Amino acid sequence: MTAEDWFSRRALGNFALLAATLLVFFLCWMLIRPFVAVITWALALAVFARPAFLILSKRLRSAGAAAAITVVLSGVIILGPGVLLVNQLVREAVQASESIRDAIEAGRLQEYLESVPRVKAITDRLLAEVDLRSEARRVAGTLTTGVRSVLVGSTYFVSQFFLTLFALFFVLRDFEEMHHGFRSLMPLTDHEMEVLLDKLSNTIYATIYGKFAAAMSQGALGTLIFVMLGLPAPLLWGSAMALLALVPMAGPAIVWVPATLILLAQGAWVKAIIMAAWGVLAIGLVDNFVYPMIVGGRLQLHTLLAFVATFGGLLAFGLSGLVLGPIVLALTLALLQIWRDRTAGPASAGALI
Repeated sequence: MTAEDWFSRRALGNFALLAATLLVFFLCWMLIRPFVAVITWALALAVFARPAFLILSKRLRSAGAAAAITVVLSGVIILGPGVLLVNQLVREAVQASESIRDAIEAGRLQEYLESVPRVKAITDRLLAEVDLRSEARRVAGTLTTGVRSVLVGSTYFVSQFFLTLFALFFVLRDFEEMHHGFRSLMPLTDHEMEVLLDKLSNTIYATIYGKFAAAMSQGALGTLIFVMLGLPAPLLWGSAMALLALVPMAGPAIVWVPATLILLAQGAWVKAIIMAAWGVLAIGLVDNFVYPMIVGGRLQLHTLLAFVATFGGLLAFGLSGLVLGPIVLALTLALLQIWRDRTAGPASAGALI
């Protein structure tokens, strides 16, 4: 066998190996895809639960027992308040839709809109093209159907929740083995692996601790001001503020600014001023205080990149994309930085973003 034949056979073998590897990777992705949300939230919960697990494992001297107790505690802490929150949100959503429908059918909403000169021309044009009563019935029916769908689909969410707790047990118990196995499979040097893991850990820390803590704070403050001013559905709108706070370039202002304008249109000047001041000084500034205090300089991303990672993650992976989107972006930037360092040498090494 000539050298040329040997090299050609070796190249063909490498190509076949590469094709087989890509095929099994694709098949593995098809196997994992239904559990992406479960794995993502298990890793997110592990960030919160790991300190308690470490304390229990030292006292019990059994990783399995410590992981089991930690999972049970996590389930109780999440499930109890979660059931109450969802129940109240559904109740407030239904009450809000019924109130709007009743106001429209009784003519009170139309009378109120016509009593405001600045919006009378707009409402006249709108009412000429839209039947508010029929639209109200349609929206209320859609919302009722949606609520029923949520209740029917609760079995799916419960199953996903318990699958997440199941995965959390193994993430906690076998974290060290998973960590060493991940490092051994990656074709990276120790320094490159440290860069990758640092970027990943900083992203998880910033996303879980920073974003969620700031968003929950803003949602709580939004709920509080709605309660203080006697506005309807405080928990519903507070939850909306918390969710919007997780999306860059959106924010809770999408809720409290229209609420302020509605109060102004109603002539409730004092409540409108309180709402605006609270929105700017409390809800708006808490993000600038809580997030940097928790995250510090761990994660520095351009606003546009953060928006793409978060919103794109939501579109691609659903709610778990809030965590998975930033993680994917962080891993991409870390790998690009590794390639840059390898190809350009240490003289040009530095942060990519």
